[in-house]
Amino acid sequence: MGIYAGAVLSSNGDVHFVPSAAAVGQKINTRGTVRTYSLVYTNTSGAYQGGVLAPNGDIHFIPYTATVGQKINSSGVVSTYSLLYTLTST
Repeated sequence: MGIYAGAVLSSNGDVHFVPSAAAVGQKINTRGTVRTYSLVYTNTSGAYQGGVLAPNGDIHFIPYTATVGQKINSSGVVSTYSLLYTLTST
């Protein structure tokens, strides 16, 4: 399992890597500059596997072993939210 599992193109052109076993978020802007940012939820065993861009510009990471949802809003603020259903993989 890799540190990142896929990427999402944001509405402003930044590419956000999906954190699978990463302790920090990572993105590349349209000029090619790579930056890291803090995540609210981290897990070293495949937390998220993929992501989607919502119509409002938020990026949602798709939970795999994560017990909470995590998103980046269009302003770049990272937050978590409760999931209605979770299943821990072994």
